[in-house]
Amino acid sequence: MKRIFTTAVVCLLAACGDSEELQNDTLLNATRNEQAVFEAVEGTTVRLEDYLCVTGGTPPYSYASSLQGGFHSTLERTVPSAERTPAEYGIWVCDSEGRQTKKPVVISLRIHPAAEDRTPAFPGAEGGGRYASGGRGGKIYYVTNLLDAYPTPPEGSLRWALTQPGPKIVMFKVSGTIPLVAKLNLRNDGAFAGQGLNVTIAGETAPGDGICLKNWPLSIFYAENVIVRFLRFRLGDEVDTGAGQDACEVQASTGVILDHCSMSWSVDECGSFYRNRNFTLQWCILTESLRLSVHEKGTPHGYGGIWGGRDASFHHNLISRHDSRNPRFDSTISYTETTPIASWRGNVDFRNNVVYGWGGEVAYGGDGGHFNMLNNYYKEGPHSPARNRFLTAYAVAGTATTAFPEVHIDGNRYVTRTGTGLTRIEENNHSGIVWSGAGGEGIPAPPGRVPEFPISGTKRHTTTQSADEAFSSVLESAGAWPRDKVDLRAATDARDGTATGYVAGANPSKTGLIDSPSQIGGYPVYETAEAPVDSDGDGMPDIWERACGLNPADPADGSQYSLSETYTNVEVYLHECAAALLREKRINEK
Repeated sequence: MKRIFTTAVVCLLAACGDSEELQNDTLLNATRNEQAVFEAVEGTTVRLEDYLCVTGGTPPYSYASSLQGGFHSTLERTVPSAERTPAEYGIWVCDSEGRQTKKPVVISLRIHPAAEDRTPAFPGAEGGGRYASGGRGGKIYYVTNLLDAYPTPPEGSLRWALTQPGPKIVMFKVSGTIPLVAKLNLRNDGAFAGQGLNVTIAGETAPGDGICLKNWPLSIFYAENVIVRFLRFRLGDEVDTGAGQDACEVQASTGVILDHCSMSWSVDECGSFYRNRNFTLQWCILTESLRLSVHEKGTPHGYGGIWGGRDASFHHNLISRHDSRNPRFDSTISYTETTPIASWRGNVDFRNNVVYGWGGEVAYGGDGGHFNMLNNYYKEGPHSPARNRFLTAYAVAGTATTAFPEVHIDGNRYVTRTGTGLTRIEENNHSGIVWSGAGGEGIPAPPGRVPEFPISGTKRHTTTQSADEAFSSVLESAGAWPRDKVDLRAATDARDGTATGYVAGANPSKTGLIDSPSQIGGYPVYETAEAPVDSDGDGMPDIWERACGLNPADPADGSQYSLSETYTNVEVYLHECAAALLREKRINEK
């Protein structure tokens, strides 16, 4: 896979740069967007319209690189050889009523030569965040207890490990539930500078049944280059946090990948991941958000998540038994001065996910964005309304009309409560989009079919299965391992078309959903086991080092490349831990 430097962005009104004189009598305007330099790697794919800022006229717009060649909804081009740098393109714009700009906007693209293949975060890392290196080469910190305190955490606690400065790999010598006393921040700004940069949290190293966080979320904000694997985030309702909390959240961050994590029992969204660049959520389970709980608004919630960003990937996840936001795709109003649309919003890839047992709405939103929806599996639960769609697309953000999202959609399945596929939308996925408000006064016309959007300049970023294959793979392998009874229930319910787990006397506010963990038996028990001896503290057990020909008395060999040309020795050990969990697939029903 080629190294990608593509920095094309979609520019909205507020982000437009200086205007060129391309205005016609109908106020259709096209300019270069505010980005100073346009760059791409030879052999990758770019969409030339992404370099423009178009205002006025009547959307949707179409584009042409020659007035003799006709206008198209997209101008997708393969970047030529670096020997031809800079490559220049002239682009005309036409609105839906046939009005055209008078002369082309000239885009100059600086081309970089293709680099050697980059090293994935770990074997199996894919999508926009696949090249995060995390704490590679950094210091090892062991979590040795399940304690927490704020602002001064005890040594050996998870919070203590994450507050240490510099690149780091956080490993575990204990399993169990950590009752957080405050939001667990991983940030690289202000007082947190240096803490949320180049970090790996290796939940796969916990001896025994693994790690679960409760009461407060893991909150990754303004962080860079982070890997999180094999952790559980089960918020619950035992602590009044004063505001509706997610189980896990990542925002305003660059280069983050979450793999084989489990999230549940949130008061607001189970997992909110948007305003990020180069992000991946893969092989995770998000289930059983709390519908009528302790949210400060006092209204029903029970939401799956808000998902979006720029070069953001969501693949092979199970989204199960939420009332709505399955997911909600991000909006123009999701972005701020510190995370402007021009540099933080772009292409989003949603593929090979399983969406099961919604209580109200499936996926919706997305105004003004670019989304791929490929080979996902939607399945009604026994309590689910027949939505008969894959997406309700919005063109309104708050009180402002923007534009409908452009959606490349194909290969998705929709299975009803009777177990049959909804042929009408399965054979024509585009008909499974409902354009909310279309035809109403002031609402723009929905866009037509569009080509697949690249992620980080390439379409070869994620191994893709058919929807049926993904359904089986996700139910078999997603989530943190060893698999606890919460994830076991989520996978089993999705497979069997059920909504189980209620204790006697449980009376949820909506059938098939929950309001409190107490309604489905409360927290699992995560027993610990004896951690292997690591005499030199380099993250590798002595017995493993000897078997690999390393020195268990040399604390420096963990960051060396004796066992692999691409991964440090301690990373090789982490990968073996992860592979063992996925090979054994042990179930913890305690």
